[in-house]
Amino acid sequence: MLPEVNEQFVLTKCNFLAKHQFWPRKARMDPEGWLGNFRPDDRRMASQLLNSFLYYSEELVDRMFASAVQGLSRDVTSSTESLKDRRLEWARFIDQTVFTFPTGEIPFAGDSGHLYVRRLRDVVGLDEEQIQSPELALRALKTGSKRNVVFVDDFVGTGQQFLKTWQRPYDKTGSFADMWLSKKFSAYYSPIFCTRYAMDGQLDEIADQVSILPAHWLDARHSLLTQESVWWPASMKTEASDFIFRYSMSIGVPDTGGYDERDWQGYNCLGLTIGFCDCVPDATIPLFDTRLGGWRPLWKRVA
Repeated sequence: MLPEVNEQFVLTKCNFLAKHQFWPRKARMDPEGWLGNFRPDDRRMASQLLNSFLYYSEELVDRMFASAVQGLSRDVTSSTESLKDRRLEWARFIDQTVFTFPTGEIPFAGDSGHLYVRRLRDVVGLDEEQIQSPELALRALKTGSKRNVVFVDDFVGTGQQFLKTWQRPYDKTGSFADMWLSKKFSAYYSPIFCTRYAMDGQLDEIADQVSILPAHWLDARHSLLTQESVWWPASMKTEASDFIFRYSMSIGVPDTGGYDERDWQGYNCLGLTIGFCDCVPDATIPLFDTRLGGWRPLWKRVA
């Protein structure tokens, strides 16, 4: 649990992060303007809320992405071997693996997986031919040219997109799920972030088929809306949800019990505080980036 902070402390922290380029310039991130949305008597709560926002620059995302992929080595190499032998074992695993990404129902070039697959080449250093679309990755497994498949991604909120990719039939090739039943290849899903909500829900259905190995797990402690939350001091916990709800309703943010992607609690009521260099996930509460009702966003999307 974080201690209570004051406005001066938070703004000093934000200015430090911007000065040293951990946060973007004011045109993209405007903490002073955002705090100006709140009434003076609510600035104490607003400062605590601002202090919870976690922004990940492109450089940090690159490092976490590499960590997610390279972290697989802990699970696919033997701890009883020497370091030299484990490196050889890891190299063999990479050679036998095709890397791909989950896609939407109708795949398109804007799927976030494409962005992170490029990082496999630029950050992890894989050869281009090892990075394929799901359909071509499935074909490589079917022909036996590859024995493993690794799905990469940035953020997993519900796991629905990955589950659909895993179960979607690709013409005569079938689906990953069908082929796994008949040809027991090894499958791994290595996103940067994955929620326990996804693991206990959608992904639990295929937990015996796919090893889910994110760089970071997110659970109830990382939500702004739970009693387990680490973002509020004890003195603020009882009023935190009402505070976020009150300001969300005043500007017209939807109240759908988490059903709407822009629900005031975040999609599926996850209540997260995360922002990336290119987007804020739907699971993050809208108060950080919405423009509804003339609200001045903290994080600004640049077209």
